[in-house]
Formats: sequence, C-alpha cells, structure tokens
Amino acid sequence: MAYLLYEVQFLISISFMLLSIFSQSLWVVFASMFKFIVGPLIGVAIGLPVWITVLLTTAGMTISAFIFANFGILIREKLFYRFFSRPRLFSRRTRRMVRIWRSYGIKGTAFLTPLIFSPIIGTLIAVSFGERKDKIITYMAISAFVWAVVFSLLIEYLGKEAFMRLFGVGGFQFVPF
Repeated sequence: MAYLLYEVQFLISISFMLLSIFSQSLWVVFASMFKFIVGPLIGVAIGLPVWITVLLTTAGMTISAFIFANFGILIREKLFYRFFSRPRLFSRRTRRMVRIWRSYGIKGTAFLTPLIFSPIIGTLIAVSFGERKDKIITYMAISAFVWAVVFSLLIEYLGKEAFMRLFGVGGFQFVPF
C-alpha cells in the first residue's frame, strides 16, 4: 500500500512538472504571436534550450501569420473600420508604404517584420497589398526561423551574463502567473 502511495505521488509530481513546462512554453508561443523579440527573451529567461526556444518562437509568428493571412481582411473590415475611420487613400504614409512594397515586396516585408513590425502588422501589410496567403505564411515562417535563431543565440550567449548580473548569480525563475 505504501509503495502505491509513493508511486501515485511520483506520477502527480511528474504531471505537475510537465504541466509547468507546457504552460511556460505556451507563453513563448503566445508572446511571439504579438511581439517577436519577447519570445526568445522569455525562452531564455525560463531556461529552455535554444533549439526549443527557436521552434516555439517560430511557431508563434507562423500561427499569427496564418491567422491574419486568412482572416486579416475580415478583421480589418469588420472590427477596425467599425471603431476607426477609413484612412485616406492617397496620403504621404500610404504612398511611402506602396513605394516600400514595390521595392521589397513580400520578401522584404517578411524580413523586416521581426525587427520593425509585429507579426500581426507585417502580415496585414502583405494582405493589404493582395499577396497570396501561402506566400505570406511561407515567407513569414522562413523569416521567423532565421530571426529566432539569431535572437535566441544572441540572447543566450551575450545576454545570459546580463541576466545573471541583473537577477543574482543563479539567474531567476520565470513565474507567468
């Protein structure tokens, strides 16, 4: 009977540990859906290996690109224009966006999205210029993977000492709640 009790306690502790790792991993994906750089920061902060951080960050931006490539026009028409007025068709800002789009296209937008835009804004720019959904998702995923590798490695190897100095010798424990 005592052996069974220890086995049940062991299984419960393992399940809580896996649930904790899973919930922390979801935070990396969720953060990467809205602001790309936050994903690698959280991944390093909670102590995930670099390759898992890269995969989770890439997944977050790709999920965001998928959602807004498929539903971007609907969201813009039904939600955005309901609360805000329609922008002028020919303004300095729209002319600049058209000039940048003609110069760089989807590849440039995807490349700049993790650096300058959020995944949502980069995807909506591509959708508003009528780019095909499969091209948007593909180029955003490639860009996300490349920048996730770069950011994760930079944060892991250059930023770890800064984290340790800022939060003490042993680093810190990320608690999402």
